[in-house]
Amino acid sequence: METRIDEIFYKEIGKQLNRKREMLGYSFSYLAKLTGMSAKQLDNYFLGRYRITNEKYQRICDALGIKTKIKIEVDLGI
Repeated sequence: METRIDEIFYKEIGKQLNRKREMLGYSFSYLAKLTGMSAKQLDNYFLGRYRITNEKYQRICDALGIKTKIKIEVDLGI
């Protein structure tokens, strides 16, 4: 089974966000409160199981103190 580029992309974004969360010492529960998302939802984003929307990516970055200048766009060719 082939791994799609977008799957790799979302997993890498999740890893980077999770590293920052850990560096700050934030639990999933605390970050969930800051973002208005559930801890389970955040866990799924950080593991790359779900594709993250621009709006949710921005909310997480804001809570983690990450300045962003990009939009996430993946063309699935559908």
